Amino acid sequence: MHESAGRTRSDSGRGPEEALRHGQNVRKDRHVFHRPGLPSDLPAPEDLWGRAGAVAVVSAGTGAEDGALVDRSLSVGRPGAGFRLLRVGDERFVLLGEDPDSSPATGLRRPTDPFDGAPSWLPVEWLERHRTTGPHFLYWWEGTWVRAAYPDDWEDDGLRSLLGWSATSEATAEEVARLLGPDAASGAAESLVARTQDRGLTRETLAEAAEGVPGFDAGHAATVAHGLGLTEGAEPPELPAGNGPPPARSVPLIGRDEWALLIGDAMRLAGETERHDPTGRADQPLLEQGPPAEGAPEWADLLDPRTRWSPPWPGAPGVPSVPPVEMEPHERVMLLDRIRALVTEAADHLPWQVLRLVHRALVGYSGGVLVAVCEDGEYLVPLPEELRGEMALLRSATFSPGYGAWFTARLTLERGSGWHVSYDRVNEPAFSFPPPAFSYALDARYFPRDDARTPLWLSERLRAAGGEIL
Repeated sequence: MHESAGRTRSDSGRGPEEALRHGQNVRKDRHVFHRPGLPSDLPAPEDLWGRAGAVAVVSAGTGAEDGALVDRSLSVGRPGAGFRLLRVGDERFVLLGEDPDSSPATGLRRPTDPFDGAPSWLPVEWLERHRTTGPHFLYWWEGTWVRAAYPDDWEDDGLRSLLGWSATSEATAEEVARLLGPDAASGAAESLVARTQDRGLTRETLAEAAEGVPGFDAGHAATVAHGLGLTEGAEPPELPAGNGPPPARSVPLIGRDEWALLIGDAMRLAGETERHDPTGRADQPLLEQGPPAEGAPEWADLLDPRTRWSPPWPGAPGVPSVPPVEMEPHERVMLLDRIRALVTEAADHLPWQVLRLVHRALVGYSGGVLVAVCEDGEYLVPLPEELRGEMALLRSATFSPGYGAWFTARLTLERGSGWHVSYDRVNEPAFSFPPPAFSYALDARYFPRDDARTPLWLSERLRAAGGEIL
């Protein structure tokens, strides 16, 4: 095992979309949906229509889930927790959904507009008619699946939890079998999915597949199947293409996590010793209360939710806003061993020879890429949920007074061998979705460094956050 402070930057530091675009041999496991989702996770739209149609039809028959034809859309779930698949003309499709546990739903991470970069042919009238709080994800098909770029710190957009079973016909059959329950005949789910994809469902075939399933309404299921174009001779529903821009949406510049860090720092600067946690974040109940009507300290103005749209300059760097974590060398090795265990477990389904983790971080904004090198090429591996917290702990534990904290960490594991880790405190982190200058200024409040050891690019970001340059 080896730990060093490297200063190089390469394409291995790119985000998932960039890694797929620029790495000739980097690909994704076709059986795995990523978190957050990638356009390449989704099957071709006609395959998706058939697989999602099978789930919608069975959901309608069992009543276990909401599945139906809703205003010319294939619908599974309900508003706030489900998805819609739309046909727009002959060759265009739109997929949108909402998941209450997704990053855009929780608001902790940096928000983004799901309509950013969307084409003018989106059915705007339909979208406005069904507009609620989302969508949390939006994908569209123009010969390939496309979506807006996501911030690096998003953990999930909801695609995997709502549609992960659509990766293959076999996975869809497993979801259908779950919906039918244990009383369904052996092979019934596989047969039903095959007939759905062949657009050959009938009331009789549905009744046969659901034989023994208590309360299955074959008539209702057949009606939904016919409306979705999944029966012989039936035409699937289509929506007319729009001819205007997608709906405009106001999106905050920062998420609730950076907001809590900003308020917590201002509280400590004013001498507040309570209502913030050891990491420096203001307590969540405080954020929910909003600014008091009168008699409040100056920092309480930051509790106005509008702060997220236009956050103020956090202030000049000084001493760390919260004391960095102190670890003995052996404790740091134990932490790296935990990180190693997380990434090896995440890649356990692949016959990897080498694992490469590249993690980019600021105090309130971070993300990474894990690549498994196998004999037949390189594969992107979904990051484990616990990794972000462990990397934040590592960044704090490796803080060096005067030199600051690293922006990029690279961990390389070789099967049957040890690991090597390097830290880059100098070069600008290669975020695939660059953060605003504010995020660098906030990071400097928590992990300051001497002026002489502040690279030019970082000085420019800090001046921009202070309003001295544009």
